[in-house]
Amino acid sequence: MERGYVYRECAVGIVSVLALLSAFTLALPREANTQHLELSLLTVIPAPGYAGAVSRGYCSSGYCQLWNFTGIGYAGMDVNLWGLSGLESTSSGEATMSIVTGGTLYTKSMWALNKVPSSYTMAYHEIIYGSKPWNTPVRENPQFLSTPIRIRDAPRILIATNYSIIRAQPAINMAFEAWLFTDPNNVRAPRAGDLELMAELHSDISEDYAKKGALKSVPLVVNGQLVYRDFDIIVYEVSQTFIKFKPRQNIDKGYVIFDYTYFINATKQFLKSTGWSKGGTTPDMIDDLYIMSLELGTEVFTGTTTPAKIDVEWYMYNYSIVLAPKTVPAEQALQQVAKILATNTLTTITVKATTTVLLIVKETVECATLTIISTVTSATTRIQTLMQTITTTAMQIDWRATAVIATILLIIGIVIGWIARRKW
Repeated sequence: MERGYVYRECAVGIVSVLALLSAFTLALPREANTQHLELSLLTVIPAPGYAGAVSRGYCSSGYCQLWNFTGIGYAGMDVNLWGLSGLESTSSGEATMSIVTGGTLYTKSMWALNKVPSSYTMAYHEIIYGSKPWNTPVRENPQFLSTPIRIRDAPRILIATNYSIIRAQPAINMAFEAWLFTDPNNVRAPRAGDLELMAELHSDISEDYAKKGALKSVPLVVNGQLVYRDFDIIVYEVSQTFIKFKPRQNIDKGYVIFDYTYFINATKQFLKSTGWSKGGTTPDMIDDLYIMSLELGTEVFTGTTTPAKIDVEWYMYNYSIVLAPKTVPAEQALQQVAKILATNTLTTITVKATTTVLLIVKETVECATLTIISTVTSATTRIQTLMQTITTTAMQIDWRATAVIATILLIIGIVIGWIARRKW
């Protein structure tokens, strides 16, 4: 009887161990179903460490300050009153871009113009990352994205921004653009063969006379929802070729995420369809052009009537640049970025002036093991870095299957124990 008891307990013990081993094996991640998406994100706005920083331009008594580049971490802001050059004596007013409490960007521009520029554009109040032409100061994080960089070597570039347009008289846009040069020289001005490629989210002016085509069903994320919007393709041949994608439906305010690389690819296809060639550059050569700088802001339009009164005001609460592999489809990249930015978990970090916080986001695609990123730096400031971890699907543990198998094995163990007891 004692020997039967020992055998029975051994049998139950062995089967229990097997059950536990089976459960552990099923709980292991199924690597065959796992894809990895690596994202890198640089938060430009908010910039709480630079509260009080201002870019200011003005005209008074015939004197103007048209440019005022001001650094804010890995980027810079500039009121950029380029359209008033030569109109100093007939212009009066002021434009400011200010980092206010909490790191929000506040822009205000008020002017009285007795003459208007021939382009009817007086300014581009902008945030600049990278190597803008005309020997503009370079502000960037080379570990995140070093410019100039050939289009073929660049990752997928996505832009996320949250803004609100308060006043726009007579007209403005909200636009992101990049300069695409035939060489990496940012000291020079644009010339034939270079491209200026702009994607607008909002535009108040009519440009039907320059419309050359359309781009339909462009994926965007607007306030957390994946949507598809149509754009008109506007082309101006100046020293460079200026191409802008003008939305048929304006976004006056809200959180918008778009894929700038999508517009670059669309530009190649569009120029190819028109047989475009300029300055020795053809559509097949666009992948060899250099991305010089990434710029986000508002062009200020004057209209044709004089005297012109300008009254512009807007807030930007967030501006982030996100990098993803080009192998990832646009919709998938947009949706994953939206998940990251939707988190409400904020970690505040205090760093010294030379400190760089670089967190790289890795995500298991079908599920979402998200560990967030943010590349941020600041001088004697607090940095808000988005941190999120979401775990499920592709690497998930199938607990129901584990429980069923474990139960079956335990029942088998009990039966073997009962047989052993009867036998001995």
